[in-house]
Formats: sequence, C-alpha cells, structure tokens
Amino acid sequence: MPHGTASRHRSPRRADSFGFAPDEGAVAQPMLVTATDICWWATILGVTVCFGGRAAIGQLIFVVGAGLTTGCWLLHQLLSKQPRYIWTGSEWLWCAGIAIGAIQLAPLPQDWLLWISPQVARILPHGSFDRGGSNIFAEGWHQLSLAPHETTSGLVTFVAYALMFLVLAQRVQSTADVARLMCGVGLTVMAMASFATLQYMVCNGKFYWFYSHPYMSTDAAPLGSFTNRNHLAQFLALGVAPLIWWIFSRIQQRENDLVEARRLSEKWHFSVLTVLLAGLVATSLTALLTLSRGGCLSLFLVTFVTIGLFFRIGLASPKIVVALAVAYVIVACAFYFNGYDSLASRFEHYAGRDDIWKANVAVAGDFPVLGTGVGTHADAYQLKIESLLSQYNRVYTHAESGYLQVASETGIVGLVLALLFIGTGVWWCCGAIRRADALTGAPAVAVLASLLANATHSVGDFFWYTPSCMLLLLVQLVCACRLYQMTCKRPVSKEQKPSVSRSLTTGTIEPGSKCKGLTGRIPRLGALTALCGVLVLSAWMIQTKLPAALAEPDQMRAVTLAMKVREFYADDEEYRAAQREKRQAIFRAARLNPHDSRLVEESAEAYVAWFNERQGMSENPLPLGQLRDAVKASQFESPEALQEWLGRAVGKNVKLLRVAIKTFRKALRESPLRAHSYIRLAELGFLESANEETESIYLHQASVLRPHHPEILFAVGREALLKGDLDRAMDSWRIAFESSPRMQGVIADLLAGQVTPEFFLDKLKPSWLSIAFLARAFTKAEREEEAHQMWVRFISEGRQRLKTDLPDAEYEATTLELHTAHLILNKPDDAIRLMTYSLKRLPYSFPVRLSLGRDLAAENRFTEAAEHLQWCAARQPDDAGLQQEADRAVKERLKSESAIQPRVGSVPRELQHPTLERASGAKD
Repeated sequence: MPHGTASRHRSPRRADSFGFAPDEGAVAQPMLVTATDICWWATILGVTVCFGGRAAIGQLIFVVGAGLTTGCWLLHQLLSKQPRYIWTGSEWLWCAGIAIGAIQLAPLPQDWLLWISPQVARILPHGSFDRGGSNIFAEGWHQLSLAPHETTSGLVTFVAYALMFLVLAQRVQSTADVARLMCGVGLTVMAMASFATLQYMVCNGKFYWFYSHPYMSTDAAPLGSFTNRNHLAQFLALGVAPLIWWIFSRIQQRENDLVEARRLSEKWHFSVLTVLLAGLVATSLTALLTLSRGGCLSLFLVTFVTIGLFFRIGLASPKIVVALAVAYVIVACAFYFNGYDSLASRFEHYAGRDDIWKANVAVAGDFPVLGTGVGTHADAYQLKIESLLSQYNRVYTHAESGYLQVASETGIVGLVLALLFIGTGVWWCCGAIRRADALTGAPAVAVLASLLANATHSVGDFFWYTPSCMLLLLVQLVCACRLYQMTCKRPVSKEQKPSVSRSLTTGTIEPGSKCKGLTGRIPRLGALTALCGVLVLSAWMIQTKLPAALAEPDQMRAVTLAMKVREFYADDEEYRAAQREKRQAIFRAARLNPHDSRLVEESAEAYVAWFNERQGMSENPLPLGQLRDAVKASQFESPEALQEWLGRAVGKNVKLLRVAIKTFRKALRESPLRAHSYIRLAELGFLESANEETESIYLHQASVLRPHHPEILFAVGREALLKGDLDRAMDSWRIAFESSPRMQGVIADLLAGQVTPEFFLDKLKPSWLSIAFLARAFTKAEREEEAHQMWVRFISEGRQRLKTDLPDAEYEATTLELHTAHLILNKPDDAIRLMTYSLKRLPYSFPVRLSLGRDLAAENRFTEAAEHLQWCAARQPDDAGLQQEADRAVKERLKSESAIQPRVGSVPRELQHPTLERASGAKD
C-alpha cells in the first residue's frame, strides 16, 4: 500500500483524466479497499438523496453506511500482512464527544445530578428523584439528559461521524488519494447543482417529481434533495473551493505538460477546463438562487479566501484571478436580474432569530456544565422564550445557531469541544499550507476555505445535524489531516521557496517516519476484536435509528392530513374519513417509534379527539369539558361511584380517556419537558379522582416549562377562575389573548355571554384587531347591541390608524378589515367611500380594487364597477368566477348606457357629433 515519496527533482509525470499525477508504482488495490470506497461514496449518495440526512430514512442509511464502511476496512486490515493504524491526533476529540453523550445518558446519583445541573430540580415535578415518589417517574429520574431517546439518537449520529472520519483517514495515504477525494467532492456538488436547477425549472412542486413533502414545495426556490434552502446553499458552498482548486490544478498541469513537451491532447485540456468552469458558475448561481442569506455569505467567503490564498502562495496568476472575477461578475449579474430583490427582502426580515438566540443563551446559563441533553432543543428553549412562539406560532427544532445550540444542549464542555474541532481543522490546513510547496498545499487552502465558510455560516444556522453537509466537510478535513501529516516529515526550510512548476507529487505515510507515533501496528487479535466491536456497535446504531425510519411514512401522512383545512373536503363524510385516517396513522407511528415523546403525545391527543368524536355521535353527546364540570360538581363519595356514573354517562368511550392518560404519562417518561401532557393530565385527573392539589401541581409544572405559551396560560387562568380568583385568571388570559389568535377566539366565546364590553376592554386590554374577535363573540352570543358597540369602536380606532404613517402593506390590511366591519354593520356606502379613498393611495392594490368593484356591483352601480372588475380580471385570467363578474358588470353597463342613448336618425353612434349628442340628451 504505502509507496516511497517521489523525488523532488523528478520531472512531472503525465496527468490522468482528473488532472493529477498517478501514484508511482501503483498497483491494483485489494477488493476490500475498493469495497470501502464504494460503501463510503454510496453512503454520501444515499444520505444526500434522502433529504440530506434530515429525514429518518437518511439517518438510517447514514449509520448503516458507516457500519459497512468501517467493517470493510477492518476486514481488510484483518486479512492484510501488516495491520496498522495511522493516528490522526483527533482521536481524543472524538472520544471526548462520545463521553459527553454517555455522561448525559448515564444514571447518576441525585447529589451528582443536582450538582452538575441544579436547575433540573425546578424542571422536574416534585418527587421525581425518588424511586416511586412520583406517579409519572416510578423509577425516579437520574439522567442529565431531559430527552434520553433524542440524546441517544444524537450520540449515534456522532459515533457514525467518528467512524467515517477515522476509516477514511486510514484509507487516504497519498496526495493522489487526496486529489481524488477533492475531485469527488467537486463532482458531487456539480451534480447536485444540476439536479436542483432542473427540478426547479421543470417542477411540479414535488421532490424528484413524485414525492409531495408536507412542509416544502420545489417551486419556490432550488432545493435539490434538501427540505431547507439553507442546507442546499451550504452543501454547494462546501464544493466551491474544491472546484476552484481543481480548475487551478488543471491549468497548472497543462503548463507542466507544455514545458515537458508532452503530447497530451489540447482538446482534452480545454474540454475538462470548460466543464469545470461551467460547473463552478452553475454551482455558484444555484447557491445564490436559493436566496439563503447565510448561504450567499458562505459562497462569497469561500471564493474570496480560496482565490486570495492561491494568489498569496503564488499558484494563481493575476490573469487567472481576473478570469475568475469575470466569471463571478457574470454570475452576479444573472442573479441580480433573477433574485436580488427577493434576497434583499429576506435580509430585511430576520424573523425571530434574536428571540431564539436569547432563549438559548438563557438555557445555557441555567445548565452551564453539560446542558439539557443532545437533541432537547425543541422543548428546552421554550423554558426561556418570551415572544417568539406567540408572534410566529411555530416551534424551532434548532437554535438557528450551531454554537448556541451546542452550548444549550451540551454546556460549556460541549461548546469548547466544538471549538477545538474547528481549531484542529484550521491547524491542519495552516500547517500543510505553510510546510508544503504550492501545489501540494493547494488542497489544504480549499479545505481551509470550506471550514471557515461552515464555521461562519453556523453562527446563524445549524448544519451539524445535517449529515450530507457534514460528510462533505469531513472528506475535506481528512484531506487536510493527511496533507499535514505528510508535510510534517519533510518541512520546507525558510530559504527554500515553494515551487509552482512541479506537479502533484505522491507523498505517503510510511512506518518509521519522522513523526513519532504517526503509525502503529495492530495485533491481528486486536483487529478481530475491533471488527467484532464494530458489528455490535452497528447493531446498536441501527436499532436506535430504525424505529424512526419505520414510523416516518405514517408520521408524514398524518402531518399532510393535519395541514388540510376543513374546506378542502367535499362533505362532512369525507372530512371524517380523513380524520380517521390521520388518527390511525398517528397510532401506527407511535407504535413503531414508542420512544419519541412528541409522537407519543400526539397519539394520546388523538385518543382524546377520538373520544370527542364518538361522544358527538352518541345518544348523550357530552363533550369532555362538560363531563369534567359535571364530575367536579357531583363530588362523588368514592371512586367506585364515579366509575359507575361514568359508565352510565359515556359508556365504553371512557376507555379512550383512560388510554390517553397512560399515553400522556408515557410521553412524560420519555421527556419530562412535554408541557402539553401536564395540562392534559390536569384536565383528565377527574377520571382518577385526583384532588385539586394534584391538578395544581400539573398546571404549575406546565407553566414552569412554558411560561409564555398561550394555551398553558389559558389553562392556568381557567383553573384560577374555577377557584374564584378572577384577578389571577384575567392576568393569565390577558397575555394569552394578546399573543394567540386562537386563544382570542376561545376566550372571547367563553366570556361573551357573561360579561360586558367594558369588562373586556378593562381586563383584557385588547389590541385593535382583537376588538373584532370580541365583536364576533358577542354576535355568537346573540348580544347584538354589544356587538354593534364593539364594531363601532373597531371602525373608529381603525380610521385613526389610517391617519398615521403606516406602510403600504399594513395600510392595505387595515383598510380591508375596516371594509369588512362596514359591511357587517350594513353600511355599504361607507364601505365604498372607504375603498375609494384608499385606492388613491394604493392604485395598484388588487384586493382593494376587487372589493370596491364588488361593492359597486352589489349596489347596481355597474358603470363604476365595470372598470375595477375588468382591471382585476385582466390580472387573473384563470379565475373563471372573476371573469363572470367582470362580464356581467360590462353587460349591465352597456344596458344602462343604451337605455339613455338618444336616437339621431340612422347615424351610427360613433359618428354622432358630441354637441348634438349632449343637446339631445338635455332635451330628453
């Protein structure tokens, strides 16, 4: 396998099709080494195709590929004559990362647990640390991770990264191997850029033209196989530097061939260079068209660093730099005319990231040593979030910053380790660049640029859970590590200047090199033990990832059905059938992946919804809320009496609620951060004769976990109201009312039949838009006078808003809301005057013109309506209903004009004299 280094004075050898020199004396590699290469690249391909590894099936392919790749290499070592291991110097970092995950999962004594993370005592319910001390955690809670299953999954992913890196580091043994890997990275991103562009240009909204993803569509931006535009942009940015290196290597090899009078085909040189330049331009343009803010910054950073350092080490001549600059000017111009405005608007709307960052900083402050556990971010950040959830009504699965998420999930220990990983990569790159000649160190320049781009982009996004992106970076880091080790044994003296005229020489790692400890012999028994250990490790990794992959199809189906609104279905029967299908999909997914706390909680909620559905069709349609109130008011003497009454009141349906209780508790055993489960257990406590103190504990626990969540604030307020504490109830409801449109409707409907408008205005202090919810709630309660009073107030405050300096979009929205209010109050003339006035400021507003045209048509003012409806119909030619409205308005206008049109002999109307026409009209 290893070969001697080529002589520094030897003339450059003929390049192969990739543009780098072949290994001197190369022989056919063993079959198991070829199998290792195949497994490696197949893993990258499989992970990338399966949505970049973010999907569960992609995670499974990743760990299977890591196990196969490692197994093939260890089997090769076992059968080779001299099994050996090449130390990279990063082994202790990988072991430290594994240790962090293992400590988070290990059962610890209570004293140790509270010493490391004292905030756990506040997060977990009272009695959770004692065996049998809690009706939820019967065995007690003794782990640092607050979501052990998610932490286990994250640990498996990290172990797979470690195996892939260390195996590839053994496989790469020469600069030719390095060159092949760098070219492979370049080809991979070129292929992805081509596919992403084709899928975007010839799209039907589906991935691969057949798979409909519930969250993303391929017609909004180039996505390729990724469900996030940022991930595609980063994936492409990681391949830009290797492509630039390949172009420079190809140019330099051509110059060497000309110097040595080689008879290589000039057409071949030109063709390869043309393809590479086209690939670089296409990759860069595709990355820009994703409109990813961080991706665009990464692209320019990696380009600037790569070309700048190539020029610094003397590899790039000014002529080449100018040529690449011209190519990028072409890319920038093409992007300017196709997507610059959209990207600029995305830079202006950096929605909510400062809130999520602050929350992660606060969580890291509460859990400073080892964090809340790998994979807990989706629930842990809500311990400290204040306004993000209420404003945008979304759950952030990641922190939008790799460093902050690592800090919150693994504490200062994990953050320092992550920085050490980055620092080690930079050290390898800088060492190789400093000690090697220009061509040998050029790949290290490309790796350094990619590493800096990834580290910079990670400030505002999170890629360390995206295996496809990390595998591309991992390949390049292996190249940097090997170049650093090869140059370590042959340092360049200060007097010796690097030569740029020589080709890529073949450097290898040899036993007995000047770097002590670089290689080590492996006893054959040790290789066999390692192989057996990897088999066991692979089985554990697959067992961890397999349930999520099996459950994913049903989970995605349930999500797809949940996103369809009621109006999507033709009738009630179709809607009920879809709900049954969604419920069964959730049940199957939870059975297949029973350790996913989120899935388990969703299945428990599905049991509650099933109960309500069956109750609605029963002879005694008693919903859950009324059932709970009836039990509370009855004050049964014994649990037996309660169960007997429940059997008469709801029959067998009560079994669904009992199953829901068990399922909610199971979700909490998997992760005690599931605040919604505590709320449901408090609501369903009446089935088990739970006292008010137990329910209060559950509600308090939920409010500790998500202190600003609207639904939890509503539940806390409802409990306070039942206890007669009106002030506390209103304090909670006021926050929930301000932050959630759904809670506005719920609270307004609940109170509208009992309180006055003044009570609402005084206690809830509604915003301007919230007044409309109150008005509709009074209408539902058949309190028309109060509803009219609220609508009048809504219109008055809205008109005052229009007098302020509002942006056009907000002005338009305010106008449309006021228009609706006028129509509800049956004041069409006021609505027409309002829209006519607004049209002076917004002459190109489609909704304003459409509303005005329809109002005028409703008042039979077709002469005025036709103009506006025709304007709208011309802009939406596919809207058949709108076309009919415009045609009707035109016909009615013509009828009215013909009815008043005077007769002037047989002279055609278009030839009549205007003066005569006016005179005839006056006479009539």
